[in-house]
Amino acid sequence: MSRTNLESKELLGYIVGFGVFLIWSFSMLMSVEKTTPISDWIMYGPIAFSLASCHYLLSKNVIDSNKKIDDKISIMSNVIGMILWYAVIVIISPRYILISDVNLAGGYILIFLIYFISRSRLAETQRSKEFTFNFFILLIMIFNHVADLLMPYIFPK
Repeated sequence: MSRTNLESKELLGYIVGFGVFLIWSFSMLMSVEKTTPISDWIMYGPIAFSLASCHYLLSKNVIDSNKKIDDKISIMSNVIGMILWYAVIVIISPRYILISDVNLAGGYILIFLIYFISRSRLAETQRSKEFTFNFFILLIMIFNHVADLLMPYIFPK
């Protein structure tokens, strides 16, 4: 398998995953009349999951075993993190209206922590040495939502 074919299959997996996420978000946006913290998480939470799962499904035959393991851990941590954060939102949301301020950032941080805890339990030979695209997407989402939280304090009106 040539390096170009490998990269094109991996890129195709991420592009399809992003397309799946856009279709999911658009369908949620059209079906929800009023946005709540729960609907926000259901709409935006699965981005890392859709990217990781489509990448794994479309490129599992061409990537090495370490990347397969990394994709499986990413998918598992996304599912566990999304369900746990959904439970946190359902429990806290009726009591505190401010959950919408930390909703998405908290969920992505939880997924990130689960990912690193799961990854740290692997043997050194099984870990992917590369900074994967899944890391990148989670970091971008965390920084984006933390910046949204801090903007009113940095640039007051």
